Amino acid sequence: MGLYTSSERRLRSIAEHISQDIAYQWLGSESWENLWLSSALASLLQYDSLRTLYPEWQYDRYSLYDMLVSMGTDALLSAVPVINPNPTFGDRMCNFEIDAKVNKAVSLLRMIWSLEHLNETFIDKLINSGIYYKTEELFKNLLNEENLPDLDSWFHQSGFPTLTVAFKYNELFISQPQFVVDGKASNSQHWNMVVPYKNSNGQLSTIDINGDSMVTSIHDASYESNTSSRIPWLFNVDHKGYYRINYADWSPIIESLNRNTLQFTPNDRMTIISDVFAMVKSGQQAIDVALELVKYLGLGLETDCYVWRIVERELEYIRSMIESETDKSLFDRYVINNIISSNYDKKLENSTDKELNTVLTRIACRYNLQSCVNDALVRYNGWRNNGFAEFQNDLVDSKEIVFCTAIKKYSSAGDVMLESLIRSKSSMEQLILLKGLSCGSLNTIVNLLDILVNGTLNSYFQFEISGDDNFCRDHIVTRIVGYGL
Repeated sequence: MGLYTSSERRLRSIAEHISQDIAYQWLGSESWENLWLSSALASLLQYDSLRTLYPEWQYDRYSLYDMLVSMGTDALLSAVPVINPNPTFGDRMCNFEIDAKVNKAVSLLRMIWSLEHLNETFIDKLINSGIYYKTEELFKNLLNEENLPDLDSWFHQSGFPTLTVAFKYNELFISQPQFVVDGKASNSQHWNMVVPYKNSNGQLSTIDINGDSMVTSIHDASYESNTSSRIPWLFNVDHKGYYRINYADWSPIIESLNRNTLQFTPNDRMTIISDVFAMVKSGQQAIDVALELVKYLGLGLETDCYVWRIVERELEYIRSMIESETDKSLFDRYVINNIISSNYDKKLENSTDKELNTVLTRIACRYNLQSCVNDALVRYNGWRNNGFAEFQNDLVDSKEIVFCTAIKKYSSAGDVMLESLIRSKSSMEQLILLKGLSCGSLNTIVNLLDILVNGTLNSYFQFEISGDDNFCRDHIVTRIVGYGL
């Protein structure tokens, strides 16, 4: 069976629920303030067990993708520490804010576990402790492990650092300012860390950073010349660390991606792409650098769906920052010509990896590749004639693409989909239609909100947005329909 077929998705969902319930059995119940801790540890044990039992599900990249997404929230000035000194903070948190803390905590624990001497010791300690081991006590033991960097800075400070790496005159310069995308970074915070890196010979090593910056002498022949054969040093290998990397000179990595894409692991490719776009968002790199880097995708060699999901997410952010419709059209054309066109054509030739093909289709239709748009409209008209039976063998995501494309191209599609949404008795059908409607015009979004808020739609979505807390209510509505805004 191919990866992520519908039956395998159901199997994965069942396995996730069972493994998480088993993990919670080993963890004690916590106070509200420490809810993030038991949830984070349970999630970490869940992912680790499924990664071992089902390597074909690629849980290492699944968890890395979650980390990279959660870092976006933690890069805001409004971000709060995992361990917040304000004891009343938890009293007003919605589920999505708890999730943000849990995601960060999972990422930090994953970083700690990547230290070789800790992993087996910590796992054994957890398993041998018996059921209902108190999570707070377990966490204290973890923090007190010998030979670990000072971890308080990671859990008690908001945000995370950027490691800025520069080579000059056989010396390596590293600094670690806080990474912020919506303001000025604090100069008062610093983090202690162990940074894994590969040199130009492919040798894996680590550097301890215990302050704001450091300088170390190196001897690397590839950095003593400016030839295109330079092999880059790579920091934060496999993105085990919860921080960003900014290279003063990205050209060796850009050249290497084009010359030999597969010398980088999928995790490293995800990290490199996410980091360079993060530097663009924070004003530390020009957009030209990021766009030049992802041009390697046009070679048609990238077959990892999680890499493409990162690419999709980053391109969408850049597009949302473009104000002029003319400039947006130029950007769309750039993406089609240099990134997606050859990959979409290749996807049509090899349709075995449904997850990858769905991501490629979503990008192609989003940027108006004509062949993709035409295919989607054919499927939409098929749905109007045959109902959801038209999509019997499709993944949920591919159905959403059809509706999202149709609502942008047909003026009547919004009304047709709203009517179908109200009539449908299937929560899954409603979810698909909601995602499609979220791509519509402002008038369509307003009509959809009216249906959700006033109870015309009788489903679990109405239950989700009920409640007295307007703050939570507004954000949940935004989460449901905000994708297309």
